[in-house]
Amino acid sequence: MRIGELSAATGASVPSLRHYEERGLIESVRTDAGQRIFAAPTIERVVIIRRLIRVGLSTATIRDVLPCLADPDSQTTALTLRLLAERDRLTTEIDERLEMRRALDAVIESAPQV
Repeated sequence: MRIGELSAATGASVPSLRHYEERGLIESVRTDAGQRIFAAPTIERVVIIRRLIRVGLSTATIRDVLPCLADPDSQTTALTLRLLAERDRLTTEIDERLEMRRALDAVIESAPQV
């Protein structure tokens, strides 16, 4: 499928797909005219990439994680430690956001009624 079709199928913008390809997250083959052609399984891969980006993983981390999703036996101790660090970072960020929400709730509760 062409890049526009992949974009429509996944909701990812064309520039995002180009970025994913530059980062080694997805692959295409080029036609003689230079157009990118992606295999059908790329749809699922892009959906996974977008999900991982939304939860805060970097494209570098995602590039390392993707092979492990296809073959769990390929996961290394170093990658597990990296993922644990990412999880700890996300936990800290979640805790900070919850604290911010509690502070906003306190301000809202003490504000004059609308």
